[in-house]
Amino acid sequence: MRRKLLLVIGMFALLAVQASAVIMLDVGPGPTAAGWTKIDKWNDYAHAAGSGSYLGAVNLGGGVTAGFLNGYNHTGYDRGDLTATPLNALGLNDLLRDYVGFNTVDPNYLLQIKGLTPGTYTVTAYAVDSSYLSQACSLSINNTKLLIGPGGTSPTLGLISATINVIVDATGRIDIGRGLGSGPSKLNAVMITPEPVSLLLLLAGAGLAVVRRR
Repeated sequence: MRRKLLLVIGMFALLAVQASAVIMLDVGPGPTAAGWTKIDKWNDYAHAAGSGSYLGAVNLGGGVTAGFLNGYNHTGYDRGDLTATPLNALGLNDLLRDYVGFNTVDPNYLLQIKGLTPGTYTVTAYAVDSSYLSQACSLSINNTKLLIGPGGTSPTLGLISATINVIVDATGRIDIGRGLGSGPSKLNAVMITPEPVSLLLLLAGAGLAVVRRR
């Protein structure tokens, strides 16, 4: 009985740790969407908070940070309330009303998430401009080029977002920037989730706990 109880406790503990590691960044100068962490172009790695308009990098806990490189070169814009737009049907107004635009294809002009544990992550990027729903947005995530959209007159999450698997190497980084040399490159939000822990690993972890207790 004790072994079964420890097995269940171990499984839930590992799942809780994994859930807490999900990163949800609401990108842009507008209101912060509920449950998300706000980041704007002024959250710049090279400039601490209080240096002019800069706010410094965002501390996400556990040694993980997020911030822009050369934030001054990016465009931050809030389109305002989306109630009267087709995007309203998605129920993500605070998340999609604002964005940061990448103006240069250059490894020195990025949004970076640092301090990640090496491994595979699922990354979902949201990219849409409510004033230009007929335009697609290009992004690059760790050198994978994406073309998201256009949202069109009847946007869906599948049209205004893209999800890919990203392998984080020993540098512990995910880099997000402009994908193509022409056309819009705008980012509303990004969600980063570690690859799900396999049931085998959960069982092994819980079993180890049992052995140590005996």
